[in-house]
Amino acid sequence: MTADAAGAKHAARLEGRAARRSVPSSERPLQAAAAAGQLLALPEVADARTVLAYVATPEEIDPAPVGAHTGNVVYVDDRSDKGDLWVREGRTGISRPLCAEPGTQTTPSFAAEHAVWADARDGQPDVYAADLHFPTVTVPSALTCDYAGTVKLTGKLYTEGVNGQRIHVTGYGAERTVSARRTGVGVGTYTLPMYKVRRKLTLRVWYPGNGSHLPAWGGTVRVTPRAVLSRPDLKRTPARREGAYGVILDRDRCTISGTIRPRHAAGSHPVTLNIYRINKYMIGDWKLYKTLRPAVKNAGAVSSYRVRLDLSAWWTWKVQVVHQDAGHARTISAFSRTVPATI
Repeated sequence: MTADAAGAKHAARLEGRAARRSVPSSERPLQAAAAAGQLLALPEVADARTVLAYVATPEEIDPAPVGAHTGNVVYVDDRSDKGDLWVREGRTGISRPLCAEPGTQTTPSFAAEHAVWADARDGQPDVYAADLHFPTVTVPSALTCDYAGTVKLTGKLYTEGVNGQRIHVTGYGAERTVSARRTGVGVGTYTLPMYKVRRKLTLRVWYPGNGSHLPAWGGTVRVTPRAVLSRPDLKRTPARREGAYGVILDRDRCTISGTIRPRHAAGSHPVTLNIYRINKYMIGDWKLYKTLRPAVKNAGAVSSYRVRLDLSAWWTWKVQVVHQDAGHARTISAFSRTVPATI
């Protein structure tokens, strides 16, 4: 199921409970002990993802987003009171209190957004339950833009009371927050513009939640700028046709030149020139004749290349440039002008 499909399903579920909170609803007793001191068995929960009962210290709870594919857990924590229950969203590592009532809460069972536990708040081990409604954050799979260009990170937050909720983003300078704007029942859109992107970025997006909302992990987004390539300039200088002893000369001196942004180290080979040809009658398909990896030199804020070679006068020619390196997306230039045969 895609993130948008999951979000839409989440939004549909929200329509029926628009007045309820996204964070665990008020816990409710399921069973009362038949006699004082008698602990009843916890009810079965279908498709259980996690059954956990341990004591955690604050140092064991990682408050920073980790993005690992771990499940959500409900656990017993003694940080404030003996036997409180907390819920931890597994991929963000953010925890929130679930039940801080007096008495001891033990043996939590959690699955399918429902938590069940034994609770001795009234002096006897009753069974309580609560609904846990986790929000959903969507992110694009990848983003690209021109070198030093502008790109927008846009996604959706599915939860109740979505308007004004803050999405957190790291990987583009200092940690940033952006507000969600309500666009429907239980759904809002967030947008973060990014300017002058010159290198590859890895963004991490999550929703930390608050006192009435549980946290949610959005995901990582790769932002890759494209190099800016000029249209290659292909020029041909026809040669003399008659050589010594009546030999016909059929090769012309040609020059290919252009620029690349960003600037690369002088002497490096960041681009590939693809040289294509077709017969002078333009019948058939263009065929790749050869590829070249020219060295570049500095030309102010850009790099430039210039190649001289001999090409047959019997053919029609054109050139295309391809750039790709570790910090930029694969970029393909426009074709050069077509240089016709001269024989």
